[in-house]
Amino acid sequence: MSKQKVMVFGVFDLLHDGHIYFINEAAKLGELTIVVTPDQIVEHTKGAVPAESIDMRVTNLKKQFPEHTIVHGDASEGTWSVLHTHKPDIIALGYDQRGLKSALKKHFAKSGKGYKLIEIGAHFPEKYKSSIKRQAK
Repeated sequence: MSKQKVMVFGVFDLLHDGHIYFINEAAKLGELTIVVTPDQIVEHTKGAVPAESIDMRVTNLKKQFPEHTIVHGDASEGTWSVLHTHKPDIIALGYDQRGLKSALKKHFAKSGKGYKLIEIGAHFPEKYKSSIKRQAK
């Protein structure tokens, strides 16, 4: 039996232990594809550009997780082409990805396609968050 295909989405700015925990937990579910949010989407949704460029974030992830597939997310919000290209069975969401969860559910309702959504709990969020790392820089 082949492994289930699992997908995670994230900015992964200033890669830290919370990201690593999230990715490792998602990888336990199957063959993992990590989707990295492009800079312009981060700026639009969070109101600020990441501290690191998408190329730097992808490079850092590839160094840390060479066994996983790492791809750029869609350049335009709401196109979901990354889902159509990689066809995951499961989408693993972080505890703080409520907006993404809502957008995915709307997409599922509109497209008639659904994926199993699994939420991965936090790993010391008071200590491991990109916003905290940015403040410490």
